Amino acid sequence: MSSPQASEVRERILAELAATRAAFHALLEPLSDTDLRQPSHNPGWTNGETLRLGDPAGIAPTASFALDISPMLQNVLGAVFRQSGVLVRLVAVGSGSGMTISISESAVAGSLMAVKSFPDGTLQSAQVMIPCSVLSPISNSNLIFIREQGSLATAAVNVVGVYV
Repeated sequence: MSSPQASEVRERILAELAATRAAFHALLEPLSDTDLRQPSHNPGWTNGETLRLGDPAGIAPTASFALDISPMLQNVLGAVFRQSGVLVRLVAVGSGSGMTISISESAVAGSLMAVKSFPDGTLQSAQVMIPCSVLSPISNSNLIFIREQGSLATAAVNVVGVYV
């Protein structure tokens, strides 16, 4: 059973997430399809792609989104390179009910490794090693694919190790 302090913190976080979601949608509302198709400041991607409005079914048929870890590689290791795999920590916390966060090498059915929160939403985590073989279109690294499902409160993917 959670303490009153934990419940208060949880409620405050949920309120902040709801406010952030509302502010984000308010910023998106005036944008047209043309605005979203314009090149972004991230070379090789449009404004809409960097917002993660959705990945095309042909690229990620499991409703996953691609994650390029090149900024982390540069900041932590000082270089961007093609990795053969990553060791990640997945964290799933539901909002009063269960949620799932999955990771995959290629985002095709049958390739996802998942962590599910407990049915009441209580935190669950695991470390998973995933091979990386899909080249990033914007950097000299490989992509990993993430999928979130359920009553999302908090999900995290932390890269713990990189295999070369």
